[in-house]
Formats: sequence, C-alpha cells, structure tokens
Amino acid sequence: ALLLGLLAKSRRGRLVTIDHKDVRPVPVQMAWLNNMTFVLGDLLENTAPMEEVVRRALNDTVNAPWLLMSDGGDKIEELRIYSPLAHPGDVVLVHDFLPTYEADTVNAERCAPYMDRPGWRRLEWDVAEAWGSYFRAWVRVS
Repeated sequence: ALLLGLLAKSRRGRLVTIDHKDVRPVPVQMAWLNNMTFVLGDLLENTAPMEEVVRRALNDTVNAPWLLMSDGGDKIEELRIYSPLAHPGDVVLVHDFLPTYEADTVNAERCAPYMDRPGWRRLEWDVAEAWGSYFRAWVRVS
C-alpha cells in the first residue's frame, strides 16, 4: 500500500485502502502518507453502507485520479459494484487474474461485462502478459 500511495501522490492523487482487518505493522502505520486513507470494512458486506464510504472517500479526491485495486473476496462482484463510481483518469486493477478461462477464476471473459465497455480501456495488458503478471488494469477514458 505504501508504494501505491507514493505513486498516487506523484500523480497528485489519493489512495483509499479498504480491508476487513488492519494487519499493518506499527512501522507501516507510522510511514502512512497524508494522501492515504485506511478504511476498516468489507466491500462485499453491507454493500450499500460500504458503497457510501467509498463514494465519500472518492469525492474527497476532487480533480485527482484514484486506483481501485481488487485483491480479495469476490473480485467480479467488486467490479460490478464499484467500477461505475470511476471518473475519467481513474484506474481499476485486479489481482489473481488468469489469462485463460477456467470456471470461478478472474479472467477477461468474466471481467468483460463491467470493464470491456465504452468508457474503459485496457491498460498495458501486453506488458502484463509478457511479464507473466497476475495483475490486469483498466483506465476510465470517458
């Protein structure tokens, strides 16, 4: 999270990280940057209240891009709920992405209904594939 926060800060952005448990060691908490917000909660439990928490956090980022990184739980459901909150310039990043189709995996086919649509562009997928990365990203372009 610190690296992502530093990258966000370099773009005049903010990082909002939401997790069901705070496992940050004390040195990490002490190094937490002023553009980073940690929210204790589960994105898929009580989604209406969590959606409002996310919406408020993102509204605090006026004129600054944000990054939604989905790295746990039901990633496809997180895309369905949270990708509509994105504005142009915002990025959605999914971890544990497999380039081939297998049932119950995160792959292009399962992400397509939410991310491969007008207003979104795949971000450097050729590079991710060349490196064998399990991350895939999209940027909101309109």
